Order: sequence, then structure tokens, then C-alpha cells
Amino acid sequence: MKRCKKGISPLIATVLIIGFTIVLAALVITWGGDLFKGIQDETGKTADLSTKCSYLLNGVDIRNAEYDGGDLYALIDNSNPSNLNIPDVGFRIYNADGEVIVCDDETDWNLAAGEAKLVECGYTLPAGFGTITEIGATAYVTLDDGEVAKCSQEFGKVIAVDGMA
Repeated sequence: MKRCKKGISPLIATVLIIGFTIVLAALVITWGGDLFKGIQDETGKTADLSTKCSYLLNGVDIRNAEYDGGDLYALIDNSNPSNLNIPDVGFRIYNADGEVIVCDDETDWNLAAGEAKLVECGYTLPAGFGTITEIGATAYVTLDDGEVAKCSQEFGKVIAVDGMA
């Protein structure tokens, strides 16, 4: 009985392993590069947002907030020293029990640097919310890439007048 063992030569096997390793390394480098670029872009946006929001905290103020049962009005004074425009404003409404309602109606207010404007947010409070104790405001800023993002910190808070509900 004759046994025939055929296989690939060690040279061809070595070439195939090296080729497979090169292709695999190229795929890993491409994937890692895209992942790193995405993380780098997000970190840049976060830093830009934090910087602009901290500048706004030093010169934007909320005054004369009032809720009439269907709309929330507040005078926003944008006198920040960095001359940043505020494309939009959101409100947080607080009651005595510590509950918070966010009033963010996506209206473009375009509050220019150095401008004071009466802004409103149309919102009806849910039944049983109680008396409003404070009204806070948060700003949106335009990032360097043109995207509009919301600041997480409130730039101002006013004590609500008695009986505001």
C-alpha cells in the first residue's frame, strides 16, 4: 500500500501566514485610527462646550421671571465679556417639594452679545405641581463646528414671587 502525503510547502505556508498577518494588522490600524479620531473629535466638542458655557456664567443674567399659567416669561441679559451669542434658552421650574420641570421649546431666540430680551417658553404645568419657588435658565451655545449645544449649568436663577403657580 502506497501512502501519498501531499501538502503545501513550508515556504508557501510561511508566505500565507505573513500575508494574513499584514492584512489583519492593516484592518486593526484602520479601525483603531477611526476610533481614536472619533474620541478626539468628541473630546474637542466637550472642551469647546465647557469653555463657552463657563464664559456665559460670568455675564448672563435672568431677571423678572413670570409664569402666567401657560407661558413662562423672563428677561435675559446677555452681557457676557466674551461676546458670545446665545441661540436659545431653556428653563427649569422648581417647586417647594424639589421637583423640577424642564421647559425647552426649541425656539431660536438668537440673543446677541450685549442684548437683553424678553424670552418665553410655552408650557402648562402638570396638575398638582404646586407653587413655583424658583425659575432657572440654561443657555445654548454655538460650537466651533457650527453645532448648537446646551450648557448643563444654569446661568441664573430667580426666586419666584409669592403665589406664582
